[in-house]
Amino acid sequence: MRKAHLLVLVSLLALYPVLMAVPISAQGDVAVDISPGSGPIGITVTVSGAIPTAGGKFSVYWGYVREWDGRYSKVAEGYADGNDYSASFPVPPAYRSGHNVIVLDETSGKSGAAVFNVEPEIYVTPSSSAPGALIVVSGYLINGEEIEVRFDGTLLGETVTDAATGYFALSAAVPGVSPGIYDVTAYWSGEEQASVPFEVLQAPSITLTPSSGCPGDLIEVAGWNFAANSHVTVYFDDVAVAEADAEDDGSFAASFTVPMDAQPGVHVVTAIDDDFMVPAYSQFTVLSPGAASVAVRPRSMMYYQGDWISIYVNSTVQFYPGSEIVVEVYDADGVPFAVHRIGAGQIVQVGGYYVAPYYASAVSPVIPSDAKVGLWSWRATCHIIGESSPRVTAGQIIVAPRSALLQNIMNMLYSINSRLD
Repeated sequence: MRKAHLLVLVSLLALYPVLMAVPISAQGDVAVDISPGSGPIGITVTVSGAIPTAGGKFSVYWGYVREWDGRYSKVAEGYADGNDYSASFPVPPAYRSGHNVIVLDETSGKSGAAVFNVEPEIYVTPSSSAPGALIVVSGYLINGEEIEVRFDGTLLGETVTDAATGYFALSAAVPGVSPGIYDVTAYWSGEEQASVPFEVLQAPSITLTPSSGCPGDLIEVAGWNFAANSHVTVYFDDVAVAEADAEDDGSFAASFTVPMDAQPGVHVVTAIDDDFMVPAYSQFTVLSPGAASVAVRPRSMMYYQGDWISIYVNSTVQFYPGSEIVVEVYDADGVPFAVHRIGAGQIVQVGGYYVAPYYASAVSPVIPSDAKVGLWSWRATCHIIGESSPRVTAGQIIVAPRSALLQNIMNMLYSINSRLD
């Protein structure tokens, strides 16, 4: 609708060029009221009042308060009902300022004016995103002119507005700045025309557990600050190895198997969603064949209130008496939650690997029903007899609220078990 109004205006400008300013008579000759008195380009405004000539023809002109530059022209016309008149027209693509709207009584030559304050608007799509994400800045400004768009003072780009409508659209990447609210501003001839706030979000990030291993090993990926409810794809180098859907808070958990043809050395694991499309990176080291490895991590990257946290242990190194694994868990605020110890006597050998059985893996206590949800952290320290220094691994897990439906199901099962007992 806005474009249609502006195209009508352009036609009027072509049909009724005015080469000299319409004179404004003494105040009171033509009464002019304008409603609204301010607003963006393209909205419809109405002028009304009275002219000296009953039933006479009147014309409405748009003119600048400042020096005339050739954009002055007729925007509406009609005949008075008695001495009263009224006409509506869309605000033309003018610069930000006050502009005269002049009403001329064609018979008497008398005129009057009112001021309309043009307040252009611009938009950013989306209205929030992470550094590096693509955004589009658009809006209606003065037509046929070069404008520049700045992000908190930093130039995003320059473009020329449409000659007829004043519309523009500029694509750019969100600068690498800290999270917060920033102004995106459009300028013409060095003068600010319009501004809109934009929220920069935390950049997406991922962690891998473990961060090293051999081909065929299972690797857990935890991510956060991705676009809410977006689809996330995980790549090992340039090969897609996992997919997941982000939660409402932008977190996700996934797992993948290290490709069997992965060569020893450092590889890049990338996660990218289909909304922000901003990649998050983490390094993974593929160990050489026969290299000693000790993998210690939570069995899952996501737990719910009321769950037990279980620790996965898989080692090619034997745990001699005196060896011990100490796992520390902290909640989302950094408050210590638990310290879990797995001694050498609890480690068993299965198929050439040394593992912790399930009964030795459960961290006590359970996650409370009112526990802080969000990103929890953990740290595992392996004291292995025969090694000069402990092996330390660390990472994060996501603790989410348990849904009411799931809680009701759990309560029902507990009730059934109690009756059976």
